[in-house]
Amino acid sequence: MTTTIPTSTSVEGRLGADPHLQHAADGRAFLRVLLQAQPKPRHQADGSFAEDPGIECTLLVFGKAAQCLARRFRYGDVVVVSGHLSQKDPGTFVARRVGHDAARTHYTVTRTGAKRAERTRRRRTAAPPDNTPPRVGSDARSRGPIVAEPILPGRPVRTA
Repeated sequence: MTTTIPTSTSVEGRLGADPHLQHAADGRAFLRVLLQAQPKPRHQADGSFAEDPGIECTLLVFGKAAQCLARRFRYGDVVVVSGHLSQKDPGTFVARRVGHDAARTHYTVTRTGAKRAERTRRRRTAAPPDNTPPRVGSDARSRGPIVAEPILPGRPVRTA
C-alpha cells in the first residue's frame, strides 16, 4: 500500500496593504490583498548573491481563513500562504491556509476550546504511576521534563 503526502503550493511574502474583509452577495466572507513575494537570492559563481526583483500578486482568501487574516494580520506582516494559482484570474493566488512566518514573527499562542483546556488541566494535575517512564520530547511546563532515550536499543545516547 502506497501512501502519498498531500502537498500544495505555498508562497512567502509581505502583505502590501492592510487586509479588509468583504462579503459576497451570498454572505460568504472574502478578502483581496496585495502580496509582495521576495524570491531567494541566487548564489553567483564569484561567491556573491544576486537579488531578483520581488513579485507582486493578489492574495484571495475565503471563509474563516479570510476572517482570521483580517483580524490578525496587517500591512508589512511576513506571511506564509498555502493554496493554488487562480485559473480564472492571472496574477491571483487563492489561499486555503494563511499563517505568520514563525522564523520572522514573535507571537504568543493561545489555545482555545473547552475539551482541550480540560485535557490540559487533567494532564497537569494527574501524577503518573511510579513505574511510568517519563514522556520523550514533551513540554517541560505541561507534561514533565524532556528525556533523551537511545535511538537504537543498547546504544548510548550522545550528549554534546
